[in-house]
Amino acid sequence: MFLKLLQVLVDTSVKLLDLVDKGVTILAALDDKLKAFADSANAALAQANSSLDNIVADEANLSKQIEDLKALLGSADLTPEQQALLDSVSTAASSMAARTKAMADAVPDTVAPPPAG
Repeated sequence: MFLKLLQVLVDTSVKLLDLVDKGVTILAALDDKLKAFADSANAALAQANSSLDNIVADEANLSKQIEDLKALLGSADLTPEQQALLDSVSTAASSMAARTKAMADAVPDTVAPPPAG
């Protein structure tokens, strides 16, 4: 009787160890997938940051070129069509700057931590 009980205990222990081993294997696989996802997300975020930096630089460059052109033209006698073209480019650049600012303002500077749980 005692030997049979001991055998059941050993069998149960072996099954528990097998379950623990499977659990460790599953957790390791999840950890690998989480790391792969984090690497992919970080790469995408780095690319997005680079693109945003380019947009900001291009926007600043365009605004400077428009201001330089206005300064170069000074009080030149522009035709109504030329003035309309200059005004439309200036308005489009200002609109783009406003949209870029609105996007930047809509994104929080810091990300809230995930809820504890």
